[in-house]
Amino acid sequence: MTTPFILANPTQYLNAIELVSQFPERFTDNKLIVITDFVEGFERIDQLLSKPYWGDKKIIPLRSSGYAPSDWRSWRCAYLTALSYISQIEYSQLVLGNIGDPVLYALLLNINKPNIKPLS
Repeated sequence: MTTPFILANPTQYLNAIELVSQFPERFTDNKLIVITDFVEGFERIDQLLSKPYWGDKKIIPLRSSGYAPSDWRSWRCAYLTALSYISQIEYSQLVLGNIGDPVLYALLLNINKPNIKPLS
């Protein structure tokens, strides 16, 4: 059962790792999508881990658009990149790091799978 995890900060990443560790039978094929300006925090956590938790990992730095991370164009670019990536995945459940995050909420509104109930 494929599960995309859509996260925005290192604390959400630690929570996702704990979720996968606590319920390994429910989360077997995990794909990580990170929309963040804290790339170094995610990389440092990965250095400390002794085992990989993600079958595939897509990190979308907010600075990759060439605009400041707080600029709406950065958020729009990250949203479009994440939406394109998610549309290629066949999944049965979804985990969002924070439903109050504007990009994550916009992704949730535009995911075209009515039978998916997000875990948040």
